[in-house]
Order: sequence, then structure tokens, then C-alpha cells
Amino acid sequence: LTDLYRAHAVRFELGLPPIQNDLMVQAMTLPSANAGFNNQRLETLGDSILKLCTVVHLYNRFPHRHEGQLDILRRNSVSNRTLLARAKEVGLEQYLTSEPQTMRIWRYALSGATDPLDPKPHRFVERRIPKRSLQDCMEASLGAGFATGGISMAIRVGTALGLGFGGALPWPARYDRLPESPVPVMFHEVQEILGYEFRCGHLLVEAVTHPSFRSPTNSSYQRLEFMGDGEHRSCSRR
Repeated sequence: LTDLYRAHAVRFELGLPPIQNDLMVQAMTLPSANAGFNNQRLETLGDSILKLCTVVHLYNRFPHRHEGQLDILRRNSVSNRTLLARAKEVGLEQYLTSEPQTMRIWRYALSGATDPLDPKPHRFVERRIPKRSLQDCMEASLGAGFATGGISMAIRVGTALGLGFGGALPWPARYDRLPESPVPVMFHEVQEILGYEFRCGHLLVEAVTHPSFRSPTNSSYQRLEFMGDGEHRSCSRR
């Protein structure tokens, strides 16, 4: 009952989307609770989702910045310091399950600043949660959102938690569709080898253009490499 209450409370009070109860409970359960399950698997998934959503947002938000500049922004956005700050801002620690639950040690508790004669019920007291645990729960929440509703729900979770995802709108509704362009004849064999037909031929040309090749019309592959690196890591973990 306590786990289920916390799952409902964190969704309602932080404005999270309708993540499945069991996944929300799992995302908020620390290994120290010895519950037979914890948030480590969802944390692994959420770490990849965090990087992917951040990379996609930065790539589209700053179309004229090169890979080095984008990488600095990415590192700052996904750093442990940023995750910890956002977790503190939304008060995530009050929803975590960090202690073993047993009726032998359960007791009704009031915080130190609470008037015991106040009839208003108090649902939690201040606890000491390790910094790393808060960061893991932020990522686990993203993993729970993705496991429930895919990347669109994960974006909504990250936005509710204050992460730099560029808003809650799904990517197709947020970013304009790139114009189609023909694939140059010299790259037809590449398409055959890959087994994929590119809709935007200019992106394929950009993906194989080395920075040392200066062209007034085509950029080098560095920005696409930045995007592809984030997607590769996410797909590998998933």
C-alpha cells in the first residue's frame, strides 16, 4: 500500500504522465530497501533515454553550432550535478522507498517542525537519501516512462522533472520535416549495401563528408556524428 500510494503521489504531484504502477514503484525503489526488486534495470534504460532526448534537442535547437560546442552542452545537461539539482527542485526524495518495509519497525512519525496537536495529517518526514540514489531515480523514471509509452512518454517525464528536452511535444510535432532531395548516383551502391533508401540525399552526402573537404554547399559529418553517437549508445543499451 505504501509503494502504491507513493507511485500515485509522485505522478499526481509532479505532473508525470500515466506510467504503469508497477514500473513507477520499481523506479522509486532503491536497492537498500531489500524489496526483491529495485530501480537499477530502469536506471540503465533511462540513462540511454536521457542522452538520446538531450542530443536530439540540442541538435535541433542549435543548428549552427559544431560538434564540440554541442558536446559541452550535452555533458552539462546529463551530468550528475544537473540530475541532482533537478531532483532536489521537484522534491523527488520524499517519494522514494529506501528502507525495508516491515510491521515490526513501522511507526507513525512527525517531522521535527511539526506541531503534534495539529490535526492535519503528515505523510512523510525528512530522510537522508544518498545523492547517487536521487540521480538514479531520475533516470529510472525516464526508463519507466519509456517502458510504458515509448519515447513520447519519456519526453513528457523528462519535461515534468525539469530536464532539458525542449518541451513535452513529440518530436514529429516539434521539428519540421526535412525536405526530400535525390541521392547522387555515386551513392546508389551505398544504399544497396545498407539495404535502405535515403529520403534526404543531402544528409547522406553530409554523413560521408570529411571536415578537411571544404564545400560551400555541404557541411561535414561532425554534427551528424554527434547525433549518431547518442542514438548508437541508446540503441545498444536498449
